[in-house]
Amino acid sequence: MNLPNKLTIFRVILVPIMVIIPFLGIKGEICGIPISYWIMDLVFIIASLTDKLDGYLARKNNQVTTFRKVFRPTSR
Repeated sequence: MNLPNKLTIFRVILVPIMVIIPFLGIKGEICGIPISYWIMDLVFIIASLTDKLDGYLARKNNQVTTFRKVFRPTSR
């Protein structure tokens, strides 16, 4: 399994983590915004960066796999 595929799997794992965070009951605020929102934003930013990175690496190395065709049908 190549690095772009591993990044895609990591991103898929981040989704349920982002969904669970509001239910953890994290107390506190930063600048009037609940800490759980900050954490969810951070997870989203990490997921976005891995999306950009895996697309770049796959195109750069011309890596097309069946896994990629299933999980990234819009990528060329």
